[in-house]
Amino acid sequence: VSTQSTWELSAEFEAMCFEEVDGAPSARPGAFATLEGRLLLMNMLMKAADISNIVKPFEIARLWALAVTAEFCSQGDMEKANNLEVQAMFDRERMDLAKVQVGFIDFVGSSFWGLMVRVLPSLAWTMENMMENRRRWEDLDRQQVSAAAGSSE
Repeated sequence: VSTQSTWELSAEFEAMCFEEVDGAPSARPGAFATLEGRLLLMNMLMKAADISNIVKPFEIARLWALAVTAEFCSQGDMEKANNLEVQAMFDRERMDLAKVQVGFIDFVGSSFWGLMVRVLPSLAWTMENMMENRRRWEDLDRQQVSAAAGSSE
């Protein structure tokens, strides 16, 4: 199993699966015919499983987001206890769940799942679910902002 970041793995996968033809990306025939190609596909599928929470139906995705956030905040608590700098997404006082989820979808999920769909078109439903989840997280964020603005008046 790869220890590469999502971006590194995706870049390697894209280079293996696509080639430039007349200035446009085109599927590379036989990309998975080699052991290297099959191992890379396996690593992408493992990464897909790792970040699949964002493509699940919203109520399931929300529960996974809460579980991951609890883990992140526990790490942040330990970092604070050891007088270390804590990233905002690990700091339970500063972390905004909806914004973190939208950011993860925008900066990691969209490109990763978009690439997976280009290679495996039958996974198109993952992009649809992810974008619906993004919309739901944005709606929650707007509701929180409106509620905060209303309570400060």
